[in-house]
Amino acid sequence: MAPCLLILSPAVLLAGLKRVLAKLADWLGLRRRGGVTQMPAPNPPAIEIKIPGQCILWRQPDTVGRPIREHFDLIDTYGEESHWWRCLLKCRECGQLYFFEFTEEIDREDGDDPQYSTYIPVETEDQIAQLKKASTFELLGFFPRLQKDFSKGAKTPTVRWVVR
Repeated sequence: MAPCLLILSPAVLLAGLKRVLAKLADWLGLRRRGGVTQMPAPNPPAIEIKIPGQCILWRQPDTVGRPIREHFDLIDTYGEESHWWRCLLKCRECGQLYFFEFTEEIDREDGDDPQYSTYIPVETEDQIAQLKKASTFELLGFFPRLQKDFSKGAKTPTVRWVVR
């Protein structure tokens, strides 16, 4: 029996791929609005986090551009892998505690790995416990937080406070 060869036009292949991606997005819980896929909003945190107005990071957020060891003491480590790290840091200048997470995406094509750092000011053990249970995505639902994002292709990181 001779092998059967099925030839599809690029338009048919593209339409099929769109259907598969739409089903995958539905399965992952992603929503489409106006042709844009949006991640579902994380659950709002049950803890209140105060703005660290006394900390140099509040007044000069670009300070996190320096190496961590220059500005922080490491208090505790909650997880450490080659591309992910969670710990509790203490500002050397004012003593403010920060729940910190570092994530790095692997860019196998160009080796230009995007890196993301999140600093969430904390005061209590309960706050720390809740943050330790949160996923990387859920951490984006806590305010205020200091974000340092070094996107693929960027020459310098973007540093900013995210507040409600």
